[in-house]
Amino acid sequence: PSINERLEHVEKRVTYQEGYTRKRSTALLCLGSCFGLLGFFFAFITGVMKSFAGEEKFPSKRGYFPPTVSEMVHDPMDPAGKAFFAFEFIGAIFIFLSWYPWAMRSVYLGDDDVACFSISWVMLRQFVPAPGMMLVATVTTTPIAQATIRDWFTISIHLSGAMMMFVGYVIIEGKTLGWRCFSPPEGETFIKENERKWRVFFMDMVAFWYIAFFAVQIALGIPNVPICCGDKYSDPSDGPVVLTDTASGLFLWLKILSYAAEVICGINLIMSHLTIWYYCNERHIDLEDELTEMGGYKAPLMQALAQ
Repeated sequence: PSINERLEHVEKRVTYQEGYTRKRSTALLCLGSCFGLLGFFFAFITGVMKSFAGEEKFPSKRGYFPPTVSEMVHDPMDPAGKAFFAFEFIGAIFIFLSWYPWAMRSVYLGDDDVACFSISWVMLRQFVPAPGMMLVATVTTTPIAQATIRDWFTISIHLSGAMMMFVGYVIIEGKTLGWRCFSPPEGETFIKENERKWRVFFMDMVAFWYIAFFAVQIALGIPNVPICCGDKYSDPSDGPVVLTDTASGLFLWLKILSYAAEVICGINLIMSHLTIWYYCNERHIDLEDELTEMGGYKAPLMQALAQ
């Protein structure tokens, strides 16, 4: 074969490899986001069913309703815990393995746009939100009233993962979009007009509901807060702390609001990922219908020996 034929062969293989890598990235991002949505959905459904199923066990005639998703799914042997762990962990693995920050032009800011300590924003997008999601799924928490000193270690790890997942993503995506108080990125971004509107909308929703979640958590966590009527637990001096009665009234509604705020925040975060996938050009890449033959071109010496 001539040198031009050889170059054409190499070009086809390189073009296919680049296109395949980018298209695979979009598929993994989409699947990971869908698994993330399913995790929140099934955790919510099974958790609510469990709360209503236990309503006859307590004097309040209401089942225990946790104030956070983390507490709802903290038991890995419970159906809600199993569903949340499976879907969120698989989703996080898919998103991480997609390497989409380096494969999609709408999120790639270049390697010279540095966030801190010579670490680029692209690097942070790859190694902060998805690993944080893995920590949230794998390191479960414990109800605060029943937590021991050892439990606080896992609670701290779980909360760190949640901060990486939510706050980390807000900061990185905010920089990419030049959102609100963030300065625009140094390089050019290839973000469509409608795409930018939706990504900004979901960022607003994540920020709003995350702040609302924290505000309610602070209100519920204030000692001797004058809100009726909180959960009641046994005296620690009598042995292991157990729940003796469940919340009712305004306190219960605040717990439901806290839980709903976290769920809505998580859904909006996943929808932000799906928006990036939906508008990206990389998912429309048209690959060759046939793979090039490996070793199709032999060196002249090998051809001579073959004869």
